[in-house]
Amino acid sequence: MIVEMRTYRIKPGLRAEFLEIFRTRSLPAHQQIGMKIRCPFLSVEDPDVFFFMRGRRGGGRSRVLAVGREAHGGRPQASSLSTRKP
Repeated sequence: MIVEMRTYRIKPGLRAEFLEIFRTRSLPAHQQIGMKIRCPFLSVEDPDVFFFMRGRRGGGRSRVLAVGREAHGGRPQASSLSTRKP
């Protein structure tokens, strides 16, 4: 199993809004392709940061990327709310 730790820094004050999008769009899309999500974990040090872990069996990266785009309205990330650094 491949496990990814994903960290997001959200634009100040928008974490709750981003998490709602994450819960309602991204989680169901990942579950449809069998990805297990452990989330979200909120930073106790920074109110604009959260992280989650997702796991999948090996292979299938292109499908994972497609799910990410579908969950966020065709964009790779919910970029209007995220200040995620590469």
